[in-house]
Amino acid sequence: MSEPRHAVSGRSIAALSAAAFMSSSTIRVGDPLIPQIANDFGVGVGAAAIVTTSFALAYGIFQLVHGALGDRYGKQRLIVLATALSAFGTASVALASDLATLGVLRFLSGVTASAIIPLAMAHIGDVVPYEQRQATLARFLFGQILGSVFGQVAGGVLGEFLHWRAIFLVLGALYVVAALVILAEWRSGRVPDRRAEVDLSPPALLRRYAGLVARRRARVVLCVVFLEGMVFYGGFSFFAAYLHDAFGLDYARSGLVIAFFGAGGIAYALLARRLLPLMGERGFAAAGGAMLMAAFVLATLAGPGAGFAAVAALSGLGFYTLHTTLQTNATQMAPEARGSAVAIFASCLFLGTSAGVALGGMVIDAVGYAPLFLGCGAALLALGTAFSVLLGRLR
Repeated sequence: MSEPRHAVSGRSIAALSAAAFMSSSTIRVGDPLIPQIANDFGVGVGAAAIVTTSFALAYGIFQLVHGALGDRYGKQRLIVLATALSAFGTASVALASDLATLGVLRFLSGVTASAIIPLAMAHIGDVVPYEQRQATLARFLFGQILGSVFGQVAGGVLGEFLHWRAIFLVLGALYVVAALVILAEWRSGRVPDRRAEVDLSPPALLRRYAGLVARRRARVVLCVVFLEGMVFYGGFSFFAAYLHDAFGLDYARSGLVIAFFGAGGIAYALLARRLLPLMGERGFAAAGGAMLMAAFVLATLAGPGAGFAAVAALSGLGFYTLHTTLQTNATQMAPEARGSAVAIFASCLFLGTSAGVALGGMVIDAVGYAPLFLGCGAALLALGTAFSVLLGRLR
């Protein structure tokens, strides 16, 4: 199948980024809320992590549906619908009366929000040639990164001065704005929305994804991203709780410190185009793993102020350096079924995230934060190095 050759306007990327901003905000807003929800419902940190794990679980499972739907009906069309539905799903979380209901409502909001970023990436893969794709994805990532920052800051600051319920109402209103932006771009018809005949019956979907997994390149990328999600988020999701428990930081200051993760991501987005020709994909993978190891080791040593802000920023730089290399390879796993390919990629990431956060909570309750952070750092170094080596063999 020939590579796509359509021009993509800055306006189109900005519209996709606006939708990604909201999805990313909804993902990361739970991290700084874990200690507050634990206090509200009288449970431990591990149990309160359901605000993250339930959303990530839905995010992982429903990718497999969204990808095939995007291939058949058009990826931009599905992004518009998912963004609008996410406004209602996210706002409904504010109604949770107990921890179990909170978990269910976060799961349901994850069902719709999970369609946005993977389908946007697949759409970019449809219309941007491979040699330009990682740089274009870096531009798209601005919305996703700023969404992470906003979610973490909103979770901390609004949680401190209002209540965690108010945060989900605010996010619901902002989803409405994002839906209007992406709707206007889709209706303009500036960039074609590729569609294909896809059998959506369960047996056909199973065969479709089995065919993807049968490809060696896909197996490598999917295994690595599952482990990345499990190990990285299994540690990073508890940074805010660590600052609260170890140093007594309130929710607002914890959220602000962790939001420096986004500064590292923005640094990556600004530098990626210049550094990629010098380092290549293999260099990015290895460097990302090394930076993440350094960040998790330093997390056990840094103080609660500027030191931990630097740790968060280094985490962001390292994560996006490794993860966007994986993302770029994911867009090329199956060019003829790109929506499905990127969907199963995102599914593996978030299933790994859900498992990692659940395991991380158990580790913290059993032995504390430091062993968890050190173990995550060592595993991420090994993962980045291994993927760098595997990329050479895949080529």
